[in-house]
Amino acid sequence: MKDLFQEKLLLLEKENNLRQLPSNTPLSKSFISNDYLGLAEDNEFRKQFFSTISEKNLLSGSTGSRLLSGNYSEATLFEKEIATSYQKEAALLFNSGYHANVGILSSFQNLPRLCIVADRLCHASIVDGILLSKKPFTRFHHNDLEHLSQILLQQREKGIEFVVVVVESIYSMDGDKADLRGLCQLKRQFPEMFLYVDEAHALGVEGKNGLGLSESTETMQEIDFIVGTFGKSFASMGAFVVGSSSSISYLLNHSRSFIFSTMLPPIVTAWNHFVWNHLPHFEARRKQLRTVSGTLRAGLSLKGYPHLGNTHIIPLYCKGNKASRQLAAQIASRGFGVKAIHAPTVPQGTERIRLSLSAAKEISTINQLLDILPPYSSL
Repeated sequence: MKDLFQEKLLLLEKENNLRQLPSNTPLSKSFISNDYLGLAEDNEFRKQFFSTISEKNLLSGSTGSRLLSGNYSEATLFEKEIATSYQKEAALLFNSGYHANVGILSSFQNLPRLCIVADRLCHASIVDGILLSKKPFTRFHHNDLEHLSQILLQQREKGIEFVVVVVESIYSMDGDKADLRGLCQLKRQFPEMFLYVDEAHALGVEGKNGLGLSESTETMQEIDFIVGTFGKSFASMGAFVVGSSSSISYLLNHSRSFIFSTMLPPIVTAWNHFVWNHLPHFEARRKQLRTVSGTLRAGLSLKGYPHLGNTHIIPLYCKGNKASRQLAAQIASRGFGVKAIHAPTVPQGTERIRLSLSAAKEISTINQLLDILPPYSSL
């Protein structure tokens, strides 16, 4: 009998694009982890958490969705605190960032006279949610607000009454930032525009209280939907969205990933809540993250690497899938955890090694990595 899957797998292997599960690398030498604040390695912080947790929150399962048996009090209280932090009317918890983006954006299929416009480099979860919404959809050139403005004018001329513009505050593969102030200025010019910002890679890292780029740019009040995730800086899992009370009630009734998923275990929500309350006190961690990121960028610049971004996510561009695999293998052979990112995960011609920094990194580790990296001209 003909194997239904093998032919496709062989093609992926031929294209140097076959995914496989990686082996574990110690976090101290890993540049794959999204543990931006270093909480996954902080045993003392973990001990503080367990010393405060109540017995009811030690439960390993919620036993049902929020609309059934999974609506425990810790979740409701946490949502209220998240909403208050962002000066919004309401918040809703999801099981992951992927669940949130897919569930929120796909729910827009029930809204009439609406289209969606997204930055070309938005995450796959955003693209999947938009496609499931079956709404008219277009993309604007990455961080190009002039192009976005042209698209908004075109949609207005077509008679579209509502346009949802979707961006990431920090882009997960390029490590650059969205112009949130510029987007809010556009929003004032186009009242039909709703702004949706995914803060997955900025939560915990940006802002005086760690609330993200929307806090540091003072744009929170003008953004209609702010999404954040706990799977990165929080060293956990889960996600949330904040917005108006009517928009959150709408999602509770129409977001399928929320309605039909078992709620996160109480112990996970308790941890997320505990970390949330400590976010304002993590400035030293944020400063250390900026320091190690800046040190690595400066060293890479001296070796000729281009387009290094301005955050804790640093792309090392290579010339094709094969070249990125070879460089990743070369680095891994020296004991560092790195990952080659291939097309179509990123656009063809922009294949790369994605270096993800953590506040737990030592400058000595950064220098060790720089010592083994070849000049860009030799790739």
